[in-house]
Amino acid sequence: MNNFHIFKNNKSLDLVAKIVIATMLLAFLAPIDIGISALNVPITLQSLLIIMLPMLIGANAGVSAVCLYLLLGIIGLPVFANYSSGIEKFTGPTAGFLISFPIAAYVVGYWSERISTPAWGRIFVVIIFANTLIQTFGLFGLSTVYDLEGLLSITIKLTPGMLIKTLIGTSIVYWFRKKHDLNPT
Repeated sequence: MNNFHIFKNNKSLDLVAKIVIATMLLAFLAPIDIGISALNVPITLQSLLIIMLPMLIGANAGVSAVCLYLLLGIIGLPVFANYSSGIEKFTGPTAGFLISFPIAAYVVGYWSERISTPAWGRIFVVIIFANTLIQTFGLFGLSTVYDLEGLLSITIKLTPGMLIKTLIGTSIVYWFRKKHDLNPT
């Protein structure tokens, strides 16, 4: 497979470009609410991008972009769900979602660097795993304000959006990697 490079002759510049472009995509697209909400948990493009980008640019660049994105939100840029920001997002009920993002980015980036062919089913399984990881961390954070019944209700309401985003993400990653014969390292 060919390697995915923005700057083929400069490895450092290539890595920086991947991180900057991925961070910009996260900052501009992640806050968008796609119109399905469950209680106080917006369904945004965040998790879709957190998972897709490292699958296309690799674990190191993907995790770096996610951490930079989180830092932008912490310092006050409105990049989180529904254009929110601030350090308090890491102490509130949705903190688990944010905390899970670098972990999920690493898992999918690591996996994508080691797969030799872009099989749709494999990509789907990895994205489902990453979404489940994000949901689990998110529910742990939400457990500070919801009882078990409330958490079950949230899970039921979040699942269709997660599945839709999983199908979209799988299809995009599969198409992109197959079309460009990519291995992101």
